[in-house]
Amino acid sequence: MTSKFENSTREISRDLELTDIKGRYSSVELTCHIIEFANKTIVNIAQNGEIDLSFDVPLPKLREGRKPFNDTDADTYDAILDNQISSTQLLGGVYNMKNQVVVSQIGKLLAQHQNKNVILNISGHLFSGTEFNPNDFTKLQFIIKLVKDTYSRGTEKSVQ
Repeated sequence: MTSKFENSTREISRDLELTDIKGRYSSVELTCHIIEFANKTIVNIAQNGEIDLSFDVPLPKLREGRKPFNDTDADTYDAILDNQISSTQLLGGVYNMKNQVVVSQIGKLLAQHQNKNVILNISGHLFSGTEFNPNDFTKLQFIIKLVKDTYSRGTEKSVQ
């Protein structure tokens, strides 16, 4: 079996700045790297260069008549999917529901644009712990935007 590059490998790095409950400031570098093959898309999301979890995310087929990344529609994610995103953890530590939410949201985002199988590699330290953290939603939004921007970048190769 041979794999061919479609024409794209893309990468964007950005700093995520957060403040915890006690007012302490922290900053992490998040890098999203996407490689597309004819039958598979590999998405790597590294926190300060670290990746330690891997997921297989089979995507459902797109419904006809919808445009990808249509921000004017309130039901952008769920309206276009024939079924729900369900992932399988391939490598990494213990099960964490926060990581599963991130994986499914990235799967839903990519399903708007393509229906190839996705292998998602991500840092488990982004959402470590099962307790509520007020920064979790901010991190999720930042990661989704980073993946969206990286995927939308087309065939350009650049670090931002």
